[in-house]
Amino acid sequence: TSMVGIMLLAADSSSHASSGIPGHTSELLASGLTALAYTCGKSLAPPPKTGAPPASASASAAASFAAHTCSIVTGLLLSSSTVLPTLLMGHVFGAPCIRPALDLVVTLSRHGPPEIGAGLAHSGALAPLLDLARNDRSTVPEIVQVFQVAGAAGGHEALAASKGIMDLAVTSLREGGAVHPDEALQLLEGLSLQESLRTQYNSPEILEVLVRSLGHGGDKVGNALTILKRLTTGTGAEATAAAAMDCGLVRELVALVCGSTVDEDPVPATPDLPPPISAVGPPSRFRRAQPLAP
Repeated sequence: TSMVGIMLLAADSSSHASSGIPGHTSELLASGLTALAYTCGKSLAPPPKTGAPPASASASAAASFAAHTCSIVTGLLLSSSTVLPTLLMGHVFGAPCIRPALDLVVTLSRHGPPEIGAGLAHSGALAPLLDLARNDRSTVPEIVQVFQVAGAAGGHEALAASKGIMDLAVTSLREGGAVHPDEALQLLEGLSLQESLRTQYNSPEILEVLVRSLGHGGDKVGNALTILKRLTTGTGAEATAAAAMDCGLVRELVALVCGSTVDEDPVPATPDLPPPISAVGPPSRFRRAQPLAP
């Protein structure tokens, strides 16, 4: 907590400075952030889901200590709207602090208090996190977790977080990335439940990704069908349905149902021709009798 207090003071004093802090100070802060992340439970497993078997006494004590520390750190970090964005951008505290700051944010999203989602959504950290995910694909899975926690809080900031998840999922499906295609489609399916986000699916880039997923087989087909059904049915969905058909929806559905596309000309079945006459022996009454064995 003392380290967080130092960072708060540094953020206030550096916000008016044209250059960042010295390199040795940046490395010191990076070490402090790493230690703080472990104190908040970085090495602990995520909290168990409802109905899971109870944890051991030592694991429960460690989780309780981590949760208490997270509450203190969350209150200090989120009391300023500049600390987290400044740490994640790296132009003041330096590049060595970016990864430790991300680890701390991810840890707080896992073990923090119930209000951590709204706090992260209002902290100003979502935009730097999205830029970080675009520039470093290895950070995508962790940043998606943060966006999911922030997106569940509701409000304008949560909507921005949900759009960020959508952008990451679509980019991974189009260009490849750290998010597995099945997981990316699951994220898009969950987001399609939010009516406020459905207009975001009207872009040709997203519709092409969804339509193309119908031909990949596996769970991706079910996810893509569910999303497309939500987008192309109901009031005011005519434009989306037309755009989806322009992206080849009918062709992929025909291929999915019939095993062939509408562009393929059906090959007529060739009837079995009778064998040539020369290959057919004479009737049995005209065949020459075989000589008897002596």
